[in-house]
Amino acid sequence: MSSPQDFRLQVLEQLRKNGSDTSCPHNFDFYLYLPTETAAQKAAKRLIKRKYRVNVRPAAKGPDWLCLANSTLIPESAPLTEIGQFFT
Repeated sequence: MSSPQDFRLQVLEQLRKNGSDTSCPHNFDFYLYLPTETAAQKAAKRLIKRKYRVNVRPAAKGPDWLCLANSTLIPESAPLTEIGQFFT
């Protein structure tokens, strides 16, 4: 498993490789698949406290639930290491 610092480096590297200006705002989507609606709602509450926009719904396939979190960040200055730790 990679470290949260690796997450930061990977995100910045991938964006730059694709020609993105990492000093400009980017939309980030985080997909969390959880086994129950209750677990997905709990995750959503934690994400909302961190100012993410959140949508909880059944997964497209299977019995899991999707907790989709979205945030607009400036990658260069965003706390990507902290975000990596939170999602890990």
